[in-house]
Amino acid sequence: MSDAHLGYHDSDTIAFSQFLDSLLADKPDKVILLGDIFDFWRRSDADLLLQNQGIVQKLFKLPIVYVRGNHDYSMARLSLRYPQQPFFDVKSFVTLQNEKSSFFLCHGYELEVFTSMETIGIDAYEAFAEAMCHAGETGGAIASFLWSIYEKLSRGYLREKRELLMATADTPAEDRANLQKVDVFAKSVARSIPLGLKPSDVLIFGHTHRPFMNADTVNTGSWIVDENKQEHTYAEITSNSFNLRTWPSSRTQRAVVYAPQAVAPPKRLSPRRIDEILINSPMRV
Repeated sequence: MSDAHLGYHDSDTIAFSQFLDSLLADKPDKVILLGDIFDFWRRSDADLLLQNQGIVQKLFKLPIVYVRGNHDYSMARLSLRYPQQPFFDVKSFVTLQNEKSSFFLCHGYELEVFTSMETIGIDAYEAFAEAMCHAGETGGAIASFLWSIYEKLSRGYLREKRELLMATADTPAEDRANLQKVDVFAKSVARSIPLGLKPSDVLIFGHTHRPFMNADTVNTGSWIVDENKQEHTYAEITSNSFNLRTWPSSRTQRAVVYAPQAVAPPKRLSPRRIDEILINSPMRV
């Protein structure tokens, strides 16, 4: 499962918590979280975790493997602080195998970078993703005088990339038309090149919030509330099959989301900080 976006106003925390209860009762061999479970782009780390500590307690009781996403990219660094006793087993991808198929599981932001952000590259995007998790806590790395000279020389070049990055932060996945290209690419054999999986592997990913399943590709969708959304989705792998399953969305949570209220704006990185990331990251697609 992926993209619960805990901390985001539209996250269906009620349904997600109930689903975890069902997992605790069923005792699965492994639970793989495919990223963006926590949305550190939108809330401070401490506030987000305190608000969702009931869910965190349930996650600690499950055999979790945590694949980082772009909105919780900092989970990888947090897990390295105590390598002898990590709170989760955090990875960039996971491979599994049952009696019939081999599976490659990742969050999927890598596919968006490859299909829509070739001029930015994966290293710069991942640096941006981690910085967004700590927005408001980062400082400049280039002296103001040297920066002002560089900014004048490269203003147009950096502005285009900066706007592309901020569009991913400001626009929900449900509203980003470029993610349709990600889904098309994910279904093609060409996906093996940027992801490094075998052509025969079944790809399971999230990120686009658009659930689907065919013979060799599964998108796990999201746990985001939508006015007309009746159910959320997750993938289930057994000894000889894989399927896309559903879980009912919460009417109570939907009422909360669509009630008139003030919503805290998402975090922001300053234009200067984004440009620093672009300048200091090696160009690698």
